Order: sequence, then C-alpha cells, then structure tokens
Amino acid sequence: MSKKLLLILTVLVISSMFFAACAPTTEEPEVEEPTEEVSEPEEPAEELAVGIVLPTRDEPRWIQDQTRFQEKLTELGYDVEILFSQADPSQEKANVDTLITKGVEVIILCPHDSAAAAASAEAAREAGVTIISYDRLITDTDAVDYYVTFDSVAVGEAQAQYLVDQAEGEGNPLYLYAGAATDNNAFLFFEGAWNVLQPKVADGTFYIVNSSEAVALQDKAELTRDEMGQIISQITTNWDFDDAKSLAEANLTTAPAEDKGEVFILAPNDGTARAIADAFAADTDVSNYFVTGQDAEIASVQYIIDGKQSMTVLKDVRMLVDDAIEMAASVVEGEDVETTGEYDNGVIMVPAKQSEVITVTQENVVSAIVDSGYWPASEFTGLDELGAEEPEEEEVAEEPALDGSDVYVCQITDTGGIDDKSFNQTAWNGILGAEEAWGIQTNYLESQEVADYEKNLNAFIDEECDLIITVGFLIGDATAAAAAANPDVNFSIVDYAYDPAIDNVVGQIFETDEAAYLAGYAAAALTQTGKVGTFGGLPIPTVTIFMDGFAKGVAKYNEVKGTEVEVLGWDLEDPDAGLFSMSFDDQQKGRELAISLMDEGADIIMPVAGPVGLGAAAAIQERGNAWVIGVDSDWFLTSPEYADIILTSVMKLMDSTTMMVIEDVITDTFEGGVIVGTLANEGVALAPFHDAEDLVSDELQAELDQLKADIIAGEIILD
Repeated sequence: MSKKLLLILTVLVISSMFFAACAPTTEEPEVEEPTEEVSEPEEPAEELAVGIVLPTRDEPRWIQDQTRFQEKLTELGYDVEILFSQADPSQEKANVDTLITKGVEVIILCPHDSAAAAASAEAAREAGVTIISYDRLITDTDAVDYYVTFDSVAVGEAQAQYLVDQAEGEGNPLYLYAGAATDNNAFLFFEGAWNVLQPKVADGTFYIVNSSEAVALQDKAELTRDEMGQIISQITTNWDFDDAKSLAEANLTTAPAEDKGEVFILAPNDGTARAIADAFAADTDVSNYFVTGQDAEIASVQYIIDGKQSMTVLKDVRMLVDDAIEMAASVVEGEDVETTGEYDNGVIMVPAKQSEVITVTQENVVSAIVDSGYWPASEFTGLDELGAEEPEEEEVAEEPALDGSDVYVCQITDTGGIDDKSFNQTAWNGILGAEEAWGIQTNYLESQEVADYEKNLNAFIDEECDLIITVGFLIGDATAAAAAANPDVNFSIVDYAYDPAIDNVVGQIFETDEAAYLAGYAAAALTQTGKVGTFGGLPIPTVTIFMDGFAKGVAKYNEVKGTEVEVLGWDLEDPDAGLFSMSFDDQQKGRELAISLMDEGADIIMPVAGPVGLGAAAAIQERGNAWVIGVDSDWFLTSPEYADIILTSVMKLMDSTTMMVIEDVITDTFEGGVIVGTLANEGVALAPFHDAEDLVSDELQAELDQLKADIIAGEIILD
C-alpha cells in the first residue's frame, strides 16, 4: 500500500496512524498477538495531521535535514514530496496558511527570519494549530508552543573551547565571525563562544583583530542582546558563503602583517568556515590558521580530513528529526510532551527539547562521522591516512558476456559526417563500444546531402543489417518511410522520435535542457561581464531545447542570487528572435556569430550547432577572453585543441542509449518506442570542468549537485 506524504516545503505527515508509528519507544507497549489472518491496514485519513516547513534549499545544512526527513519517512514506508520557502518570509507564511487550510494539528516550523516568523506562528495559534519551532527559535510572540533544538549555546562554547585548546602563550590574533542577525541562533552561538573566549581575551591569550565593537566590550563577561547585536553587525556573514569570503578578505586587506601569522578564527558554520578558510589560506602572511565550523557537512568533513578546516560541531540531524516527529506525535496523540529546558524568545520562555552536540576533528572524524553511520566512508577520500580503511568494493558475480558476433549494426550519418565530434561521432562510439563488448559487426555510410538519406537506407536494407541507426532530425521522414516499407528490419533514430511510435523503430531523444540548465547556472555564476551567449544551428526542437535549458539555468541563478546576468542569442519570451547559423557545417558562420556575441560582451558562449560550434571555439580561443561550453559530447576530450577555453559541455550520451538498443537486438528483446535520456538515467550530463575546475568553488559545485538532485527528484520541472 502506497502512502503519500505531501511536504509543502514541508513534510506533511499523514494521520495519527503515522504518529503512533513514530512515538518514542523507550517503553514497549503491550500488544495483542495477531491471529493467523491479518487484515490489510486501513488507508490513512485524508486530513493531514502535521506539516513541516524548512527555510531554504540553498544551504547544505537544510539539505541534510531534508535528506534525514526523507530517510526517516521512507523507512516508515511513506513517499515524500518536498518543497522549500526559499528564504522568503512571505512564502513561509503562505506555506503555513496552506497547511492550516488542510486541517493540520501541528506545524513544525524552522524560520528563515526568527522575528518575521511570528506572523506565521500567530496565524497558526488563531487556527488552533500547535507550533513547534524547529532548530531556530521563533521570537517576539507568545504563539510558540515548543522548541526542538540543539543546545546552541553549547555549540558556541565547543567552537570557542577548541580555539582555546590550540592557543599557546599570549598575543594570539583572534578573528570573529557570526551568522545572520535575523537568526536567534546566531546570538546563542555567539553567546556560547563569548562565554569561553572573553576570559581568554581578558588574560591576554587572544586579542581581537576585526571588530571594534567586540574590543570595546571585551572586559564584559556577560553581554546583553543589544551588545551582542552591535558586535554581530560588524562580523555577520548572513550565513552566506560569498559574504563570508568577502568579509574575511576585507579583514585581511586591512590587517597588518603582525595581526596574521598563526591566527584563530571563530567561524559560525561549515559553509562560512570553508569560505573563510579559503580566504585565509590565500593570504601569504598567514602561516597557519585554526577555524571552527558546525553541521558536519560532507564538504567540511573532507576539508577536515584534508587539513583545510580545523573542526566542526556535529549536530546529529537524525536525532533532531526524531525529536521533532516524536514531539508532534505526542501532541497529536494527546500525550505529555517531553522537554528538557526552556528558551527566552523575547516574550515567553518556550519549553524546549535539546539534543547533544559533538566536537569533530581529524582525531575523531572516523568514529564520530563514519563509524556512527552519519555519513558513509564512500563520501570521502584520505580516510586511510587517518587510520580508517577505505570501503571495500563488494564482489559482484560476473554475468556471462553477450555474444553479438552474428549481429550486423549499420549507421547512417547526417551531413555532419562520422567524425563531426558531435552526435554522429558519439552514436558511432556507442556502436564501437558494442563491437568491443559483444563482438558485433559494424558499418557506416556518410550522407553528403539530403538526397543521400534514402539511397543509404536502401543500401543497408539490401545488406540485411540487423539494426540500422540513423542520426538526426533531418533524416526522420526517410527513416519512417524505410521502416514502413520494411517492417521486418529494426531501426533506431538518434535525436528524434515518432508520435505515434513505429513498431520497428526506437527513437532516442534527450532531455538536454536538464543538463543545459546546470550549464546556464554555472555560466551565470562564472561570467565576469554579466553577459553569456548562445546560438543554434537551426530553429528545431533538438537545438532549441539546449537553449531553453541554458536560459532557464541563468534565470534560476538570477532568482537565487539577485543578479541580472543577461543571455544573448536566445529569449525565452521571444524565440523567433533567436540567433541561428542556419547550418551545421559552416564553421566560418560559427566564427562570425561568436565574434558578434563577444563584441556584445558575452564571455561564456554555448553554440548548439554541431561542427559549426568548432568555428565558434576557434574564434573564442583567438580572442582569449571568453569560454565555450560544448554540446553533445565532452569537447575537452573530443576537441582537445580547444581544451584551454572549454568551460564544460552539455552531453547527450548517445553512445549509452545506442548501446542499449543494440543490446536489445542481441538479446532479441527489441521493441519499437522511445528511449529518453535524462539526468536520472545518465542519458544526459554536464561534463567535468576539467582545466577550469579551479574556477568552480565548493559552494557552486554543491549548488549544481543540489540542482541536479532536484531535477531528478522532480522538484525542478523543465518543459
């Protein structure tokens, strides 16, 4: 029985049946033994019992929470669909209103802005809905019933204690950084850190470098919230990687050499810690640094293994998720709610349940992170150097190799030719791969002009090929006609499909907009001019789908970052104004279009025009101040002469889908229809950045990875 949870950014937990399953298990309830005949469980009630609202998918920490909720709910047999409020209090309020209208009894809410979330809490209170504040405390309202959190003061104390333990002697430079002033947790983290650091500033172990407000208050053991706010206003990172790095670089620019050397850095969380660490590592006057973090993000655990981040505070999200679900279950079931403390939100003392935190360094990273099952060893490199064994590969019994020696596979190219370094060549690579793997017989014919399509098809039909593979939109009509006239011959056409499907033809089509979306996002992040460009070969769907995805990826970056990166050559609102070479083989035209786009300011260009794109690459290489994004194949490998200006490529892995079709012929399971290459089945992909990888920060790569995951999960839908 499938049970569907709607999580409107939100995990929506269905019915009290679910909560009974999630209730605390410290005491085993007595249950009657089932009889031999067990009836099917009833379907859960349609009315939703609990909603969970998370703040944003743009910080890895909240992706961890999303993952843990999914794991917990999947373990309990529930399907999960998750949406996010994206750091927008108005969207957060809209999500809460939606949950209220669905009849929820409890809302677990993690606010983006602690004070702004008061309106959401009060709307819930008015509707008779219990509010559990999750991880971050909702402030300035009495409409908060419970708070599930880690001991945030203890987090700050653990970070500060680590710095104290590393310091020797007196006069050690201390750099302070904090979270966002809109987040109550930022104050609690800083309070904990100040509890430990202030006495060590007073006795001369440290001196504060980058905050005049902190220096002015350094003799006070306890700070008021307003006093902490004054300090945080100078050292806030806003929980933003770019802000953190910019602030650190600004601090280092103004700091004299004597305030560098071996330095001690209070960084508020892992994402900002990596950004700050990168800034300090790049300063030649910094001989060594100790930097704190929290959340045990995968990227930061790797930084710790590599010696680039000193520590993190593990807040085991599994425990927090369990606590939140169990607390909500108690409310729904009318049971007493277990709490272990309380927090002042400015209006009331909110009953709270706190989870423990653990300091993680190189010394205990294996036991705390890997052995505990928090993250698998396969996520990391270098564990063996820390005394842990790399995960062993499981032995898999080899299946008998297919024998394709009696199968004859033939390819007909379009006018680009077999070595076009694009889709003809990629499809042919799939045939060659099948030849190597299964011993098939192979052949190809190149089409010099459109009139050659029918002639070449008839030639291969006469040769009794077991599978004839044609390539491209323009050969579609000829392939359909040949298939209709020869129903006993198997055909597959690359980059095209038929509606309705033809019984003896497999169409191979590709959701290239998915990979192009990632390329557009990356291009928007890396452009120095604020302008990127694209052009196509012909205004046909297999071309414009790339351009659509690219433009949508740029638009996504603009939405997330508040930028205005411009796309030249393609307008989603006016496709008729798109830029096209009207050819797939005129490389001079590619040169001209690339030069035109560069003259308009584009410094990253994606040509979607087969070999014409190589003309664009040549012009970009000559100009020397722009990058090209390849299409169809990984241009870094297929066109190595342009490796120095290739940013990445949007790949249609036609070799993979072609081999799938050939395997079906060998195993006598061939059926007409369609194979769709997607990010999910690895039929399309964004190529590695290769020589340009130094341009791609860990944060950008994490964002690209998350966007890919969201597309695969259906969270981002591209038409």
